Amino acid sequence: MKKVTFLSVVFLTIFAFGATAQHYDHWSIMAKGGTSKVRGGDYNQSYGAQLEYGFSPYFGLGVEGMLFETNPKGNGPKNEFWGTQLYGSINLSNLLSSTHRKINFFLNGGAGLGWGGEWNYEDTDDCMTFLTSLGLAAEWNVSKHWGINLEGRYVMVTSKHIYGFENENKGLYPPYGLYGFYDFNLGIRYKFTAWSHEGYHVRNADVTKLRRF
Repeated sequence: MKKVTFLSVVFLTIFAFGATAQHYDHWSIMAKGGTSKVRGGDYNQSYGAQLEYGFSPYFGLGVEGMLFETNPKGNGPKNEFWGTQLYGSINLSNLLSSTHRKINFFLNGGAGLGWGGEWNYEDTDDCMTFLTSLGLAAEWNVSKHWGINLEGRYVMVTSKHIYGFENENKGLYPPYGLYGFYDFNLGIRYKFTAWSHEGYHVRNADVTKLRRF
């Protein structure tokens, strides 16, 4: 019962803040890039962008587009795909503490679609896959407008083609049909905030006294 009451208070606070704190701005955009790695494979590049709307200092929703490379180890075929997902971002720091800080920690999770395939010389094998992701991120509020984001996550897909057919012969497919890979990236976020002293962004807000960044 106490757990239900606590969750109810949290969700009511989230939506109450969104309805009352009209002087706070909500939109942000981030470009990011890093590395992705399948089980038993090499480290490869990943890059993309996010557009996010922060409903409150606790929670935001956004859309993400990423290009992932998931090459097998060695000189195998090139595997890459585009992934687009809708994600939610929970500010763990604001849930656990009311102090004003420069660095916040976030729990991010999303779901969407991916498409791409395996390029082996002149042959291609395209596929579409559902994808989900779950990870943790730390973001440093450099200023009222800029932030630097470091994220690590695991991305799950439903198509083994993302792994490349040669991986099946090498025994690199994960067990139980859980196809996925690790993704680590560094991002630069721009927060669309009014340049006047009246504009403040929800990602810079502290939840108890709503101190301004």
